Amino acid sequence: MLKTFAWRNRKSWQVSVDTTSILASDILVLGLTFLAMGDKVNAKLQLDKQVDLLKRADEWLYLPTGLNGRARYYLAVHDFDVAIKDLEAALEISRRTGARFGEWETYLELAKVHVTMGDLERGRECLSSAQALPNMKNFKFRDQEIECLEQELF
Repeated sequence: MLKTFAWRNRKSWQVSVDTTSILASDILVLGLTFLAMGDKVNAKLQLDKQVDLLKRADEWLYLPTGLNGRARYYLAVHDFDVAIKDLEAALEISRRTGARFGEWETYLELAKVHVTMGDLERGRECLSSAQALPNMKNFKFRDQEIECLEQELF
């Protein structure tokens, strides 16, 4: 388990007020860690849990990140329709709330799904949409992933 869960239990957390978004972020990391380790059962459990938590708390700013994370699970199990459903919901929320970063990440995730499905034209459209968003090139942490997508698509 993540150390942050133990810190919460001991009341030694780094902030005096623990928020739903912080807890959901920790659960997201845990779910993605399970996914990376190949434990799809626990990955799905944690990823569903964090999406549900964000929905119940009305945390619309953070919900797209949660939906994007859960879509990674659905991509891994080749449930493309459900992955696209989560990603389209994330995209709609990001656009409605003006969250460009969420929109950018969602387009990147959609590009990956379409590449995996073999729909390279749609993958190119999604990657181009991500790259057209202003100021997103400043975020370098996904550069390697974007380069891989570009190699597969162009």
